[in-house]
Amino acid sequence: MFWLVAQTLLTRGTVLGELVNYLTLINLLLGAFNLLPCLPLDGGRVLRSLIWRYSSNPARATRVTAGVGQVLAVILISVGISQIFVVRRLVVWARH
Repeated sequence: MFWLVAQTLLTRGTVLGELVNYLTLINLLLGAFNLLPCLPLDGGRVLRSLIWRYSSNPARATRVTAGVGQVLAVILISVGISQIFVVRRLVVWARH
C-alpha cells in the first residue's frame, strides 16, 4: 500500500516520498521475517499445517516445527553475535 501511494501521489526525492519509500521497505522486511518457519510466526504455522497434513499427527507437526524454530533461533543469534566481531564500528571497545 505504501508503494502504491508513493508511485501515484508522491514525488520521488521529497521528504514525504522518501519516508513512504522507507516505510515500504520496512513493511516488506517485516513481512519476510514473519514468514520464517518458526512458531509462533506465520511461517511456522504454515510449516506446522503442511507437516500435519502429510503426517496426520498434530503433535509431531508441532514438535518438528518447534525444532526447526530452535535451529533457526540459534542461527539468528549466531549471526547477531558474529556481527559484533565482523563489523568493528559497532563494537564499543574497538579502536577507530
